[in-house]
Amino acid sequence: MKRKHKRSVWNQKSKTIYAISLSLFAIIFGGIGIYLNRNSFAAAQVIVSPVGNYGYCMDDYQNKNGVAGAPNKVDIFVCNNSAAQNWTYNASNHTVTHNGQCLEVYQNGTANGSKVDLFPCNSGKNQQWTYTGNNTFKGTGSGKCIDDPNGSTTNNTQLQIWTCSGVTQQIW
Repeated sequence: MKRKHKRSVWNQKSKTIYAISLSLFAIIFGGIGIYLNRNSFAAAQVIVSPVGNYGYCMDDYQNKNGVAGAPNKVDIFVCNNSAAQNWTYNASNHTVTHNGQCLEVYQNGTANGSKVDLFPCNSGKNQQWTYTGNNTFKGTGSGKCIDDPNGSTTNNTQLQIWTCSGVTQQIW
C-alpha cells in the first residue's frame, strides 16, 4: 500500500496563505494588493494604488486596451474593482500587463513628464519595469519611476515617468 504524500497539498495551502498574508499586509499598510497565481510565483495580478492617494488606482483609460498599434493612456482613477484596474506584474520578463497589453513609456520617452500608456507588447526597454525594494516601478529604458503627476486625485490624469525620488506619488 502506497502512502500519499501530503507535500503537494501543503504547498498549495502555503501559497494560498502566503497570498492572503501579502494582500492583508498591502491593505493595512497602503501598498499594492497582490493576488498570486497558485501555480507560479513569477507573475502576480495586481491592483496598483499610489500610497499617497489611498482609494485611487492605476487604470486603463476607459478599459480600451492599447490595440492595433494605437496606444491608450494609463491614468489614475478612483478604485472601483473594474477590469480596467487589474494588472499583472511578471518579474521574470519585467513587464506590467493588462489584458495582454504592456504598460510602456510613450515613444520610448526618457524625459521627466513622458507619458505612460498601454500598447501591444514588443519586448522594448520602454515596456520593462522593475518593482523595487522602495515600492516603485522603475523603467529599464528610462531609469525613471512611474509617477502620479503632483499626487493627483483627479480621475483620468495620465501617469508619467519622473526621476525616482521616493515621493509618495511614486510609491505603489
